[in-house]
Amino acid sequence: MLRSWGKGTLERKSRFDGDLGEKGLNSDSDRELKWSIAQALQEAFANRDIEGFMRLYADDVKIWHNNDLVEQSRSDNRASLGAFLDMFDALEYSNVKLTLTEDGFVQQHSVRGLLKDGRELLMPAALIVRLRGELISRIDEYLDPAPFFRLVDEQAHD
Repeated sequence: MLRSWGKGTLERKSRFDGDLGEKGLNSDSDRELKWSIAQALQEAFANRDIEGFMRLYADDVKIWHNNDLVEQSRSDNRASLGAFLDMFDALEYSNVKLTLTEDGFVQQHSVRGLLKDGRELLMPAALIVRLRGELISRIDEYLDPAPFFRLVDEQAHD
């Protein structure tokens, strides 16, 4: 998917690295479900669609972040994710590498974003996503928040 943000073109790249496993843990339908949930997660992010995230989450989902060591509930994540998404005119996961696991998937990517003031964010990140049935039961998010904090600090000093 290509997006023009005025300063250049961003391309989202996805690569399927699913391990089929010797134990047959990933049937065709299991792989397809995991792949479709990963795609839906990427679309919710790119569309800044908080309800899209909520549709993917189990009621008792837990979302943990390495930068604050906080484990969020669904409602806590709705609030913090919503505030983050509202800061941007455009967002996407770029350079996506997806590896399926027995109980979900691992996604490595860069967060690319265009803030409302025109500045751009590029922040490396990874998600470990666990599924229960067709819903996300847990996300462990690892990211380097330094690029984001630099932008916030620059804005405070403008």
